[in-house]
Amino acid sequence: MNSILSITALPAVWTGGSVNEICTALLDGLRTILDVDFLVLKVGRHEEQDAVLMQRPDRGSVGEAFSDLLRTLGTSVADWPREAEVERDGSTSRVLIEKIGMNGRAGVLVAGSTAASFPTEEDRIVLHVAASQATVAIAEALRFRDDTRALAARELSKVVDAIPVMAWSTLPDGEADFFNEHFLTYLGITSEQAAGWGWTASLHPDDSGALQTVWMQLLASGAPGETEARLRRWDGQYRWFLFRANPVYGDDGSVVRWYGTNTDIDDRRRVEEELRRSAALMTQAQRLTVTGSVWWRPATEEIYWSDEAYRVAGQVSGILPNMEMMFDRCHPEDFPIVRESISNAISRGENVDIEHRLVMPDGAAKYVHVVLQNIGADPADPEFIGAVADITDRKIAEENLRRSDVLLSEGQRISRTGTFSWKVDTDEITFSDELNRIFGFETGRVIDFEGMRVYEEDLPLLATKMADVRQGGDNPDYEIRLFVDGEVKHVRVVGRIVRHLDGTMECIGAVQDVSAQRIAEMARDKLRTELAQLARVTRPMRSISLCRASS
Repeated sequence: MNSILSITALPAVWTGGSVNEICTALLDGLRTILDVDFLVLKVGRHEEQDAVLMQRPDRGSVGEAFSDLLRTLGTSVADWPREAEVERDGSTSRVLIEKIGMNGRAGVLVAGSTAASFPTEEDRIVLHVAASQATVAIAEALRFRDDTRALAARELSKVVDAIPVMAWSTLPDGEADFFNEHFLTYLGITSEQAAGWGWTASLHPDDSGALQTVWMQLLASGAPGETEARLRRWDGQYRWFLFRANPVYGDDGSVVRWYGTNTDIDDRRRVEEELRRSAALMTQAQRLTVTGSVWWRPATEEIYWSDEAYRVAGQVSGILPNMEMMFDRCHPEDFPIVRESISNAISRGENVDIEHRLVMPDGAAKYVHVVLQNIGADPADPEFIGAVADITDRKIAEENLRRSDVLLSEGQRISRTGTFSWKVDTDEITFSDELNRIFGFETGRVIDFEGMRVYEEDLPLLATKMADVRQGGDNPDYEIRLFVDGEVKHVRVVGRIVRHLDGTMECIGAVQDVSAQRIAEMARDKLRTELAQLARVTRPMRSISLCRASS
C-alpha cells in the first residue's frame, strides 16, 4: 500500500511540468519501488519529432530496450499483451506492459526482469496505477502545451476527447463550460445538462459538501489541487474518482481558465481498503496468537519486525531491529543452537525452524518458536520471511501434562487401576498402560473384544453390559473375571457414557484389579465356615462335660 501511495503522490510533483519532466520523475519513482532490470517509457508516436523515449537504468542507446520489444512483440503497441517474455542480452526477461492512453495511443510503460518471481500482484497494481496517473499527467502536459501555443478550442476538444479520462474546463469563477465525451458518456447526460454546476447532481450526497468546499478554496487561492469523491455512473452505480484541477494564468498572473480531470480510482480504493482490512486482521490475528512477522535480508542486514514481534522479543517497538537484539535475549543454554542455525541461514540460505528460550528483563524465561523461510531467488543472497511465536504457555501446559501423565501413571500402577475409552459407534478401544498390564497385553496392541481374555462363565454378563451401553444405558458398574497366564483375576469395571456433539457415543471408564481383595474375602469366608463347623462339633462335647460335672 505504501508503494501505491508513493505513486499516487507523484502528480503533485508533476504539476506544471513538461512531458520530459513527468517521464523522468515517473521512471525515477518506479525505479525505487520496483525491483526490476529495466524500465522503458515511450510517449507519443514513434514518427513524431518530439516523441519522448526514456529507459532506466540508462545503459546503452536510449532506444535499445524499446527496439528489443518492437522486434519481439511487433510494431503495433495496441496489439501488445499485458505480459510477455523478451530476449535481451542473451537472457529471457519477463515484461509487464501498461499502455498509456486508449490502446497505447499516448505511449507505453514497460517493466522487465529476469527474476522468476516477477511480476508479483503488487508489481501489477503499482505499474497499472503509475500508467493511469501518467496517462492523466501526460495528457494534461500535452494539452496545456498546446493551449499556451494557440488556445485552439476545437483542437483542444479533440485531444481531450481522445484520452481515456474524464476531462473538463471551467471559467475563472468555477462554472464549467466544457466536458469531454468520456465525462458525458460516463454520467449519461448532455453537455447542456452538465454545464455550469449541473454536473454536481451526479455527486454522491455524502461527498458533495466536502468537494465543493475544496473547489471553493482552490478558486480563492488560484493554486492547483485535488480531492476525491464519488460520481454516479449512467446506470446508477457510484465509483470513486480523483478530481484534479490546474489553473492557467494570464499575463497579469490572474487565472484565466481551469482545466481538470477525473480519474477512476475505485479499484485502487478497494485495494487500499482490502489492504487496510488485511493489515488489521493480521494485526489482530498476531495479537491473539502471540505471533509476530519477521523479514530478514542478511546481505544488507535489513530486518523488519511487526509490532507483535517486538512484544514477543520483549523489545521497545520502533527501535531498528538487529540480530544482536535477539542474541542478547537468548538463554545461555540455548545460544549455541541458535547461533548455529542463524549461521547456516546466512552462509547456506538454510531455512530456520527452532524453539528456544529468551530471558526477559525481569529474569523470566520465555519460550519462542522461530520459523524463517528463504524466498530469495539468488542462492548467494538469501531473503527470509517468517514468524516468531510465544509458546511459553504451550511449553508450560506440556510440562504440566507430562507431570499429570506421570502422576496418573503412578497412581494407576499403585492402585492397580487402568483406564479405557470405547467409541461405541466404531468399537475402537484404547487401553492405558496399566490396563494393558492387568489384561496381560503388550503396550501398543490393537484391542478388540474377541481377545479380551474374559473368563468363560462371565462372558454372558459382559455381553449383557455391552448391549446395555449400545442401547444408551449409562453408568455400567460390574465385576467379571479374567484368565491371564493361567491365573484368574477379579476385576471391577465402572464407566460413564459421553454423548458428543456429532451424535457419536463414547464409554470412558476404569478397570481395577480386585483379585487380592476377593481372595482375602474368600479366605475370610472359608475361615468363618470352618469356625462355624468347629463350633457345631464342640457344642455337644461341652454339654456332656457339664452333665458329668453336675453328677
